[in-house]
Amino acid sequence: MIIFISSSPFMGGAEYQMLDLIWGLAGKYEIRFLSNSSSPLLGLLPKNVDKEVFDLGSTLGKFRGINIMDPRNLVGIRNLGKVFSSNALQERDLVVTYDYKELVLAKKARGKSKHIHFQHPQFPNWLRLNPFVRNLVVSSMSQVDRVVVDCFAVKAQLRQFGVEENNIEVIYNGIDENKFVPATWDEKNKIRKKLGLVGKQIIGINARINAGKGYETLIPVFKQIKTGFPDTCLVSVGGGNPYIQKKINSLVNKLGLSGRVKFLGEWPRDKTPEFYKAIDIFTLPSETEGLPLTVIEAMFSGLPVVATSVGGIPEEVVEGRTGYLVEPKDSVGLAEAILKLLENKQLAIKIGSDGRRIALENFTKNKMIDNTYKLLVRMGVRQ
Repeated sequence: MIIFISSSPFMGGAEYQMLDLIWGLAGKYEIRFLSNSSSPLLGLLPKNVDKEVFDLGSTLGKFRGINIMDPRNLVGIRNLGKVFSSNALQERDLVVTYDYKELVLAKKARGKSKHIHFQHPQFPNWLRLNPFVRNLVVSSMSQVDRVVVDCFAVKAQLRQFGVEENNIEVIYNGIDENKFVPATWDEKNKIRKKLGLVGKQIIGINARINAGKGYETLIPVFKQIKTGFPDTCLVSVGGGNPYIQKKINSLVNKLGLSGRVKFLGEWPRDKTPEFYKAIDIFTLPSETEGLPLTVIEAMFSGLPVVATSVGGIPEEVVEGRTGYLVEPKDSVGLAEAILKLLENKQLAIKIGSDGRRIALENFTKNKMIDNTYKLLVRMGVRQ
């Protein structure tokens, strides 16, 4: 039996990966899903997966960390313990967590069952700068059977903070390659017309408008690019922090770019393939990342990628072959890389084509599920 635990009220990269794994493993294992009532995954699971809703205690988002003193966490531990006891968990059963709080709670309540924790992003600043919480998380990771990370960059950070190397498994995240495919010219033009996009060549970014995503660098760079390529358009998909959105909009207006920069806002995941089909170049100038799915989506869509060499991005983008890598906040490097692709369409097409081939080799959903299944077999998880 495998028990997946989720306390998140949102659908992010971790939740989509959990959903893919549950669907991929449901035919091989008995699976139970435990969550708060607010979990969006409840309505998306296979019919043969048992679902149980109960109180997991306080949420990370509300407290910006694991609030050990919050009595609701004790409720979460007690409730998890009851669920694990009622399922008569054995040593060959498995508990799967994705969230820091779930990691700590499950460690205390799971008994003798096995435990895998999926750690996708690098440690955020609030965790790195809080020694007490960081040590608690690292200690918990050291006591689970495996910590699964989606890139070697995250593994290196965990090693730096003291998690044992033989306790960390790297399994690249993956997506459905049939949903993200290169666009024909007819498709591209129809989608652009539907979205009201103008410009002969379109640069796109799929990232929330939050601190650290690089919008403050990208907007002035686009001003420079537009000087040489006046018909170029910059399009953004993603919600974000209202304060930062207002700040970025002010920057766009100040630089006289309001007619050429378009913010499409938050998009449902099933619509994002249209976004990639509408653009010619994908960029992600983030200051920090794990292994961003948006880069993989762009590569499957046959797009050249210009991104920063942070986190796991260098494991996705092969410099000069599937795109270009620049340092964070490097306006000159970012502009030069994008201009190189705008000036040579054949180069951009070749790089995009090579990117899809690399993505097919490394980042498919089926490969992610298969590698996870092989890990479970090695661990002796009961089927």
